[in-house]
Amino acid sequence: MDDAFPIIVSVVTVYAVVCGSFGADSGAPLWLRWPLPIWNFIAHDWRRSRSHPNHAKIERLERELGIGTPRQEADS
Repeated sequence: MDDAFPIIVSVVTVYAVVCGSFGADSGAPLWLRWPLPIWNFIAHDWRRSRSHPNHAKIERLERELGIGTPRQEADS
């Protein structure tokens, strides 16, 4: 068992490097491409905003606090 651990770690490391190097190509086989969407989800998706800001609510709160610039109403 003591001899198997460094071999397993080496194989996993080499596979990760090969997937990272060649898995992003458009014609890469599935066994090289499958970790990329998982990695993108882990590395990048947590930063994406899931909701859109409510501009009407923000404007109302700015008016109430007196920090917003007043909207110019068009004279008819």
